[in-house]
Amino acid sequence: MRLVVLLLLSFQVVLPRVGHAASPPWEGSPLLDLVPKDSYVVSFSAPVATIAEKLGLPKLFDRHKALFAEGRAGLVKQVGADLLTVAGWEKLGIDFKRPAAFAYLDANRNQRLAWLAVSDPAALDVAITKNLGADVARRTVGAAIVVAPAFGGVRFILRDGYVGVLTHESDDGVAALDAIADRLANLAAGDALSANEAFKASVPTAGGGHIAIWWDIKALSGLIDQDEAQWKENRETETYADVELREAKNNNAPPDELKRLEDAIAPAHADRDRRFAQEEKAYAFGRRFVTPVEGQLVVMTIGDSAITLQGVARLAPDHVARLLLKPSGTMTLARAMPSAPLGLVEASVDPKVLTQLFKEFVDFTDSRGFEAFQSGMKEALGVELEADVLSLLKGHLGLGFRMGGQSLTTLFAADLVDGAKARAMLDRVVQSPEGKQLLTPAHDGGKQVWQLPWSESPALLQLEGDYVVMSSEAALTDGLAKAGKGAWLSSDSAAAWLLAPGVAAIGASDIGQLFKLFFMSFSGDWKAAPEPLPEGADPKLVKKLDAIRGKKDALEAAKNKENEKLTSDVDAILGTLAVTASPTDAGFVLVGGQSFGTKTVAAAIDGITGILAKRTVAERKHSEALQKLYKEEQTIMEAIYKAAPAP
Repeated sequence: MRLVVLLLLSFQVVLPRVGHAASPPWEGSPLLDLVPKDSYVVSFSAPVATIAEKLGLPKLFDRHKALFAEGRAGLVKQVGADLLTVAGWEKLGIDFKRPAAFAYLDANRNQRLAWLAVSDPAALDVAITKNLGADVARRTVGAAIVVAPAFGGVRFILRDGYVGVLTHESDDGVAALDAIADRLANLAAGDALSANEAFKASVPTAGGGHIAIWWDIKALSGLIDQDEAQWKENRETETYADVELREAKNNNAPPDELKRLEDAIAPAHADRDRRFAQEEKAYAFGRRFVTPVEGQLVVMTIGDSAITLQGVARLAPDHVARLLLKPSGTMTLARAMPSAPLGLVEASVDPKVLTQLFKEFVDFTDSRGFEAFQSGMKEALGVELEADVLSLLKGHLGLGFRMGGQSLTTLFAADLVDGAKARAMLDRVVQSPEGKQLLTPAHDGGKQVWQLPWSESPALLQLEGDYVVMSSEAALTDGLAKAGKGAWLSSDSAAAWLLAPGVAAIGASDIGQLFKLFFMSFSGDWKAAPEPLPEGADPKLVKKLDAIRGKKDALEAAKNKENEKLTSDVDAILGTLAVTASPTDAGFVLVGGQSFGTKTVAAAIDGITGILAKRTVAERKHSEALQKLYKEEQTIMEAIYKAAPAP
C-alpha cells in the first residue's frame, strides 16, 4: 500500500500551476478539518479524475500502451488493480472523483499523510488485508476507525468518508505512530488547518484552482532552531592545542615544551570562538529569512495552453524580502533578452538594505569579517567595496543564463547611480596591482568596454550611461547594454507575467533548455579505451576487429545524434516557466506559470510522452545491436590471443 501512496504523491508533482478557477480544490470536502494546523506542508488536489482528464492522461496511457505496459502489469499483479485508471482505484475502494489532500507532518520522524475519499469501505478493507497481510488490528477512536497492520510502518484512519494513510519512519517505534494516528482520528476543530489564521487569511488572495500547496513557514523555522541546538550540543570545544598540552603533561614534557604549548592555547581558543561566532551569525542570518514568515499558499490551475499559478506569501513587516524588494517600472534584462533564458532572476531592490545584507553575509562566510575583507580588496584592487562599488548600485539587478551551443552563457545587468563614477572606479581597478589581471580595457569607439577572464573566452563588461552589463557571450553585450527590446518577450506568452506593472522580482526558465542541459550531463562522446592487442597479432584478425569497433563507434554516433534530436524536439514543446512577486500590505502576491505556446497542455504532455516512447524503443534496439557487436568483438579478441605467438 505504500506504493499506492507514493504513486498518489507523484500525481501532484507533475502539476505546477494556478489561476482563477471558481473554487479552491478542497471545496465540498471535510479536508480542512482532517489536516493538523501545524503541518509543515499541505497539498490539496481537486478530484484526481478531473486533473487527469485535463492533462489528457487517460488517452495518453492508452495511446502509448507499450511505454506503460510493464509498470501497469506489475501494479495489477501487486495490488490487484490497474492504478493508471480511475476504475482501478475504485476497485480498491478509493474515490478519485472527490478532492484529496497530502501533508508532511513531522520532518524529524518523516511523517507523511494522505487523505483519500472512500467509495467502498469493504473493498478498501479487502485491499488493505490483501496487500499488507491478514494480521491487521482495528480499533475505534471517537467516531473513527484506526487500522494498524502488523508490520508497523503505516496506519489507516477511516473517518468522514475519507481514509488517511499515515506513514512514519523513526526509531521511536509504533507508539509515536499510534499517537499521531489517534490524534488524526479525533482531531479537534481548533487543532485543524481550518483554524490556522494565516492560512485562512491567504485563501482569498490565492483564489481557486486545481492544486493548492500551503507551506507553514513558522513551523518549518523550528527546524533551524533544532539544528542550531543540536550543533551547540555536539560542537567540539576542545581544540588541538588543548589535546597537545594535556598529552604533554601526561608524558612529563620538559618545562620549555609545556610553556610553548601553553602559549598556543589562547590563539587556538580565539580561533575556535571566532568560528563559533561565525556559525551563530549564519543561523541568525538564515532565521531572518524564515522566522518572520506566517506562511505561503500557492494555487495552480490547469488551463488550455498553460498551467498558471497565483499565490500569496504572508510576511511580517520587518521581513528581509519586504525591506529589500521594491516595485519596478520594468525588468530591463528580461526585456532585452534575444531568446528565452535557461534561467533568469531580476529584481528591484533597496540598495541600502542590499548593502547591509551583503555585509552580514561576508561577516559569517569570511573568517576575517567584512571590514578586513574590504581592506584586502582595497589593497589588491585600489577600491573600497562599500564606498566605491556598492554605493553605485541604484537598485535594479538582473542575473541570467542561456545556452550558447554547448556552453553556458552568464549575463549580469545593473542600474547605477552615476555611470561616470563607475568608469572612474573601473579605471582605478585597471591601474591596481591585481586589477591588471582582472580587467583589460577594450574600448571600441564610443563604447566603454572591458574584458575580464572567463572559462573559455573573455567576458565583456560594458557601461552604457548609468547602466552596466556583463556577458560571457561577447556578441550579446552591446545589445544588452542598450537595454533595447529583445526578441524573447515579444513572442513569449510569459511576457504577460514578467512585464506586468508593480512587480518587484521575477524568475524565469526555459524548461526545454533545462531538459537539454540535464540530458547533456548524462551523454557525450566518452568511451572506454580499447583492450590492447598482444604482440604479433594476426593482421587479418586485427582488420576484422577494427571493422567491428568502427561499427560500434558509428552506432554510438548515431545514438548521440538521435538524442540531440530528441532534446530539440522536447525543447520545442516545452515553454517558459515564470514566477513574479508583487508587494502588498501583507507580503507578496505571486503570479506566473508554465506556458506551452500554441499547444494545449494535454497535447504538450502527449507530445513529450511520444518522444520518450520513441526513445525507449530506440534505446532497446541500440542496446541489442551493441551487445551483438560486443560478442563479435570478444570472439575475435579470443581468436587473436589464441593465434598470437607465445611471449
